[in-house]
This record gives sequence, C-alpha cells and structure tokens, in this order.
Amino acid sequence: MRKHKILTFILSLFLLSCSSEESEPEDCAGEPGGDAVCGCTDSTATNYDSLATFDDGSCEYLLNGIPIKWIRTYEFSSNSGMDESWCVRQASDGGFIIAGATDYTGLLIKTNSNGEEEWHQLYDNSTALYSARQVSDGGFIATGYYECDTLPGCYPDIYLLKTDGAGTIEWEQWIGTAENNDWARDVIETQDDNFVITGTWNDDGWNSKAMLRKYSSSGEFMWGKTFSSSTANEGNSLMETSDGSLIMVGYSGEQHGAYKHFMVKA
Repeated sequence: MRKHKILTFILSLFLLSCSSEESEPEDCAGEPGGDAVCGCTDSTATNYDSLATFDDGSCEYLLNGIPIKWIRTYEFSSNSGMDESWCVRQASDGGFIIAGATDYTGLLIKTNSNGEEEWHQLYDNSTALYSARQVSDGGFIATGYYECDTLPGCYPDIYLLKTDGAGTIEWEQWIGTAENNDWARDVIETQDDNFVITGTWNDDGWNSKAMLRKYSSSGEFMWGKTFSSSTANEGNSLMETSDGSLIMVGYSGEQHGAYKHFMVKA
C-alpha cells in the first residue's frame, strides 16, 4: 500500500512538471524556437531588408513612381502580342480568376493571392472571355463570344462556359441569332444557383438590344429578355439584389456614338 502511494506521488510530480513546461515561442516564420528575421528579401524592392532571412510578403515596388505590391505578366500566345485580359475577380482561396483571350481563343488564368499562376486553360470553342466568377460549388462560370474565322457568313455568338475548380469544362453553350452579332459581357450566379448573362442581342451593325438570359446550373436555357431605349443598346455589367431582382447597366444611343448611360431593373 505504501509503495502504491509513493508511486502515485512520483507520477503526480512527473505529470505536474510536464504540464508546467512552457512551449518555445515561435519566430516570425512560425518555427518554435526559431531565429528567423522577417522582412522583404527581394533586393529590387524599395523596402529591401538585407538582414531579413524570411520573406514576409511586405515587399513594395515602384512602377512609374507609383507604389505597388507586385506586378505579374502572363504570356501564352504563340503569335507575340495576342494576349489580353478582360476581367479579374477574387476567388474563395484569396487568389484570383482572370478572363481573357490568347490568339483569339478564350482563356482563364487562376493565380494565388500573390498573382502567381496556379493554372490556365484555353477554350477552343470561344474567341474571348469577357467575364468570369467563382460559383458556389467551387467551379467557375465564364462568358464571352465565339466567332468563326471563315468569312463571309461568320457572326459572333454568345459563349457560356461552366468549369470545375481546375478550369476543366463541365458544359459549354453557344447562343445567337442566325445572321447578326451576339455576345455576352457579364455573368452572375443567382440566389437559386442558376446563371444570368447580359450583353448584346441581334446586332445588325445599326440596331441592337441589351439582353438578359437565364440558364440553369446544368446549362439549360430558362428565359431571355431584351431591352432598348434607342437603336443601339448593350448590357455591360450585372448584379442581383437581395429581393432577387436583376440590375443591368450598359449604354443606349445611336450606333457608333451618342451613347447614354443605360440601367434596367428586371
């Protein structure tokens, strides 16, 4: 019995000593007991710290005298100078999704929060992507247009694309009128998990209508509406309000000039 009490006492002292030990503090790089010196380690930055051993993302740069955090370029074109970006939005992981084109082919670029490329995808059935957003399932919805390269008889058609989180196509749609121009400028995911696009419908070079078109989460057409207050009309940006209404803005006026701001609630 006495031995049992002694062993219990010794064990209690051991547990007490273990619980009272303090863990080593972490350095600025997150290493327990480490001795990293955090700062900007890029010698081209304006705030370069020669004593820093761990880059903490604080580097600052000047571009034409304007302070910036970083600058990135992405080049995919085999025909120099045919890369362009039209839209960028932040993704749920803090990175960014960019919509654009290279060599007249629609393009998505996914980057991390520092603008470093994680992946890019080309979509051969499109000519350019004007808008892209991440949607509730972690994938992306994008829109723009497709135009064949055989003239005469080629007119732009709306292109709508749904991808997974890596940019792989889940479905795509081409929509348009037979012998006129159609394209989309923006796309959103609605509160009911479907999609709405805005852009231009049935443009014959002199007359056109701004449009809203809704598609299901699987790409099925649900409804379409057109709007005009003059001969030339286009929707450029789109949002959904808390009550489920759609707000579209763009322009309305005479073709090739004399435009007015144009806003529709539908």
